[in-house]
Amino acid sequence: MFSVKRGNLFQMMTITYFILGNLTLATIINTLQLEVNFISSILISQLGFVALSVATYMLVTKSPIKPTLHLRRIRLLDALICIGIAWSIMPSLSVINVFSQFFVRNQIQDTLLAVLDYPYLFVIILTSVFPAVFEELLTRSLIISNYRKETVLVTCMISGLFFGFIHLNINQFLYAIVMGALMCYVVLITESVYSAIIIHFTINASSTTMLYVSNMIIKAFSDNELLMGELAASNDPSNAQLALMLIGLSLYALFFLPIAYLLIRTLLKRNNKVFKGSFKLPTEVFMRLNLESMAHHDFEDDMKDALEQTDAIEPFAIQEKQSVFTPPLLITIAIFIVFSLIIEFLS
Repeated sequence: MFSVKRGNLFQMMTITYFILGNLTLATIINTLQLEVNFISSILISQLGFVALSVATYMLVTKSPIKPTLHLRRIRLLDALICIGIAWSIMPSLSVINVFSQFFVRNQIQDTLLAVLDYPYLFVIILTSVFPAVFEELLTRSLIISNYRKETVLVTCMISGLFFGFIHLNINQFLYAIVMGALMCYVVLITESVYSAIIIHFTINASSTTMLYVSNMIIKAFSDNELLMGELAASNDPSNAQLALMLIGLSLYALFFLPIAYLLIRTLLKRNNKVFKGSFKLPTEVFMRLNLESMAHHDFEDDMKDALEQTDAIEPFAIQEKQSVFTPPLLITIAIFIVFSLIIEFLS
């Protein structure tokens, strides 16, 4: 039912659909001279592309919904830890974002002014709830299900890559890889996609909230025209400005990274797992420890046994093991590179 081959083919078809769909819509809009506002663009992206891709996969493959999408209930304290993880990794993601702007353009800055024209709660639903739910089901649940025979490291990296691919631009791709791989690891720890949904929502909602708060502060000390000018100017910062931002954010990130690490270690312990050796385990073995180890006094012994079993069977299984880099995945990578470079050149 699940396989690397199917997972890679799904990625290729999804990215191709995203690109062709966007190009077709852009052609129709330009030809008919239609105006697509912020709301329409988000709804088309999340419902017409992301959610529809998930629904199509489930209908075509006839996969069982709950185990395939990893819809397992998450405990309250685990959910709170996930919120803490989200806040503690945000500075690091910002560092990657700013660093990438030395080489490529920030493709989402242009939407900032449009966001402020709508009510806060409405924007939260569009930019935080929808992406958190639909994108996590697409790039976490379905990837994990198809890569369950691969190691935790491979599964997390492929999930991060796919998460980067669906953003269709280099700037977001770079920090999306890190964000996606981390959220995949958290899903494997908790065996619940809700953990990644919480992290994703927290990051997006926090960014949106800071934007609105900044807008309120600026409005309090200046007129609206000045505000618009400030925000418009911030879309294309100079290298000197980027360097200052990078230094400040790096110091900020260095403070919060240890906190993120400790929170992840806490989440591992609460779910009867340990960090050491976890990336070498097959994904399904690592996730099973969450349930099987609860009856044992020392779950570290379970991790040790699982690693020994993996090392023992690896020489026999390696001949049958399918390469992760199947033609569909290589085609997906090539399609993304070509399309994102064209977008970067035209912008």
